[in-house]
Amino acid sequence: VRFVKILEEIPEGRKPLDEVRETVAERILLDRRRAAARETAAEIRREAATSGDLESAALSRSFEMLETPRFRRDDAVPGIGANTAFATAAHTLAVGELSPPITGSDAYYLIVVTERDEPAAEIFADRRPLLLQQARTEMTRRFLANWYEKVRANAEVEDLREEIID
Repeated sequence: VRFVKILEEIPEGRKPLDEVRETVAERILLDRRRAAARETAAEIRREAATSGDLESAALSRSFEMLETPRFRRDDAVPGIGANTAFATAAHTLAVGELSPPITGSDAYYLIVVTERDEPAAEIFADRRPLLLQQARTEMTRRFLANWYEKVRANAEVEDLREEIID
């Protein structure tokens, strides 16, 4: 048996400034650092767009340009982590296109896609029947799950578990 015992009830309201001063100060500093990082990334992007050289623009502000190994859209990007915005941008940009600043968990990134592997048409053709079957199965599963959820939502259930049966 598990239970919860309430030891103290804290009334609703705002905390005194003395209790939250440090948290607020840290949040303000973090917001200012993020804004400065976003502006720096935008400046580097403007310079790179003008000069056509992202590496020189980054080096002029003491940043380095790194190259990722190949990765799929749903992979954690080596050196970046599981950043969906980064991976999505990398897979939607045209080869050679410079991205706008991409927000990361603790940084901003600029991306230039240098090369992309496109799936071979013959491999897709070989897998097409399997992919179609998987898509049909998923559509059927979703249809049935939605139908079942609607049935449950509209059902009128009477709870007779506590009733005595004669």
